[in-house]
Formats: sequence, C-alpha cells, structure tokens
Amino acid sequence: QRLVKADQETIYEVLKWLLTNKELAKQRAYLARFLVK
Repeated sequence: QRLVKADQETIYEVLKWLLTNKELAKQRAYLARFLVK
C-alpha cells in the first residue's frame, strides 16, 4: 500500500533491493512473464 502511495522511504528500499539483487530481480522478472495471464 505504501508503494502505491509512492512513499519515498518505500521506493528507496525497493530500489536498494533491486540494485543489490540485480540477477535475482532479472530472473524473477523473466519468470513473471509466464506466470501472469
């Protein structure tokens, strides 16, 4: 819910996770294409 409201602290935490786990995020994004209808 905080992400939808664009809470700055939440956005920074998400970006931090994405940048520190780049390969995992890339793999999840790839797999998500096949899991979404």
